[in-house]
Amino acid sequence: MNAEEAWFKYWGEKKGSLLIILVPEGNPHNRLERLESVIDRSLWGRIEWIYLKSNVVYKKGDNGSYYKTKTPVLKKIYRHLSDRIKLDRVAKKIGGCELVFSGHNDVQEHLAFMLRPVQLFLLDSGNGVLRKVSSSGFIDYRVHEGMLWGVVKYILGYKVVERAKVSLFTSYVGVLRTKHRLYENSHERKKDVVPRMRVSKKVFWISAPLVDKYNVPIAAYIDYIRVAVTSAGYDPKDVIYIPHPGKESDLNIKNIVSSLGCDLDDRLIPLEVKLIRRDALPKACISPYSSSLTNLAMFVGDRVKLYSAWHFEFNCFSKLVDWRKEMEKNFNNRIDFIAVNDCMPLCGFENVKNVVGKYRYFSDWYDSLDS
Repeated sequence: MNAEEAWFKYWGEKKGSLLIILVPEGNPHNRLERLESVIDRSLWGRIEWIYLKSNVVYKKGDNGSYYKTKTPVLKKIYRHLSDRIKLDRVAKKIGGCELVFSGHNDVQEHLAFMLRPVQLFLLDSGNGVLRKVSSSGFIDYRVHEGMLWGVVKYILGYKVVERAKVSLFTSYVGVLRTKHRLYENSHERKKDVVPRMRVSKKVFWISAPLVDKYNVPIAAYIDYIRVAVTSAGYDPKDVIYIPHPGKESDLNIKNIVSSLGCDLDDRLIPLEVKLIRRDALPKACISPYSSSLTNLAMFVGDRVKLYSAWHFEFNCFSKLVDWRKEMEKNFNNRIDFIAVNDCMPLCGFENVKNVVGKYRYFSDWYDSLDS
């Protein structure tokens, strides 16, 4: 979706436009049918499919959710070397490019470097881009990988474009604190589509992986959804449940949908694609907290109501409180924060006042249960 927006804003014609799709092996979120379903082929003069081996491999667990598997070090090094050689050949075949829009991990940045762009933009990846800016003021995946693996990548020949020469194409111009030059992704292409769509009575619930990832009781999460949807003025039976991709088990999804009596859309495609390629827009989108809300706020206007269902325990997590402050400041009147108080606790805090701001995020609370 970000690539389409970049095409719409900076190029706008099919001639000379090239979409390069890097397909990692073993990643359930990048299945071919998913990738093919989100591409608008009318935009691109050419589409290149590049199959890679160096990413993390996932396996499906007994509960239906995916988990990462460990790869032996020598095998990992071989895969990265093999992919680097393949990317060099691709870049040589393509030649130089005037503009390149890229993700920000090792294989994507290396290919971007080898294409010798006049200008390179990194595409943001949702609200997570806020966490990827390192202490240097730039986005640099090498910081998160550790020094040793960074040295290995350097020895294997992976290149990274000089940070000061890289711009960001992002929805978060008013939020990001970075030394990168910022260019706003104002979602003009989606703004062109939304006004022509009718609005249904359906409501999207954009889920967070609280149950499977942090062991929140399923009964409490279902109660929270029901109370939140009702508080916003909608019927839970009109909900279309949108699971968090790959992080919710089949059993828990089934329990949620059955308990609410609602519909399910578990296709592994971006939420924005689900929304604008339906027969009709949903009446509202509700989520505990999600980068999707901020992306939707950029283009749905007043046609779809957006809500963050603020469970009373969220005040106990400083990162969530900070996120809310940023959203209220930069997306004022586009995202409504509804107080969800008359429901079961998710984390079991008996007295929230004594826990306010105690934890940074859910992972810190979850880790504290074992200590």
